[in-house]
Amino acid sequence: MKIIFNCAYFSFHKQYCQNIKKELEKYGHIAIITESQDSCNLNAIDIENFYISKHNDVDFTILPDEACKIIGGKGIYINHALLPVIPENHKFKSEHSFYYSQNYKNSIELYSDYLFLPSQEIANIFTKELNINKSIKIVGFPKLDDIIVSRKNKKQNNQINIVYLPTGNWKKTMNSEHIINFDILNKMGNFICNGHPAIDKKNVNSTKLLEIADILITDYSSIGYDAIILNIPTIFIDSPHWKTDSYKSSLICETARNAGIRVTNMNELTQAIEKYKNNNSFLEDKRIYYGNLLSKYKENSSEIFIKELLKLL
Repeated sequence: MKIIFNCAYFSFHKQYCQNIKKELEKYGHIAIITESQDSCNLNAIDIENFYISKHNDVDFTILPDEACKIIGGKGIYINHALLPVIPENHKFKSEHSFYYSQNYKNSIELYSDYLFLPSQEIANIFTKELNINKSIKIVGFPKLDDIIVSRKNKKQNNQINIVYLPTGNWKKTMNSEHIINFDILNKMGNFICNGHPAIDKKNVNSTKLLEIADILITDYSSIGYDAIILNIPTIFIDSPHWKTDSYKSSLICETARNAGIRVTNMNELTQAIEKYKNNNSFLEDKRIYYGNLLSKYKENSSEIFIKELLKLL
């Protein structure tokens, strides 16, 4: 079997593909990850055309983003991020309104033959909320395979690792950096802040930070759902722009936020950190419950992913 991962748009998409690639190669399959326009001298379309000219004999193209096109074979959309969506009639125009756009649906229809998703709850977002009708396979979350194993062997440090991973700062109704007092957080533990990987290239790979995090802080980045699956004490910074509408949502991308402490300002954030420092099992029952709803499988998702591919040959 020959597989290509189309990561032409952003190099951070490779994080979602590397474990699958490693598992494919372990069993003698051919796996190729494309170059990315933010780490080479070509734009995404030129990168895609180059790989089409060299590798259009592949069996499957894995698509981490709806903008990615099929290099060859069948298209497998893996949706690199689980993002909050709220009903179309919400009262403000958000940065995620595009999920309801015809362009988004058209891209999925045109380039994706199958959706490989972490759980049925997430599949429901596509089928029931966004009305996207594609064949779906439930495979867990391959990106987290290595991290789950690594965290089992994680040793306790004298100082706790407080990791802050906000969503992109161009998302004005969602990004939380304006409320953060970095001086205070630096005094509360080993504080680590990483910008969004689409624009902040100098920082550490976020998957590495998930391996060491004792407390994870985010706003609307999908990294918060990763943390819940990994049973990491999590703090979600809620935006007043979203709070009224999104609280009414029954979608997993909203309800799973209740597996973390939800805050709206710096004072509440410091209190939440102290709560976890004093009791890191606080809300663990909810993290386990929602973690199972967010990802059906743990540790071996890459293997399950490949088994589903083989069935489609």
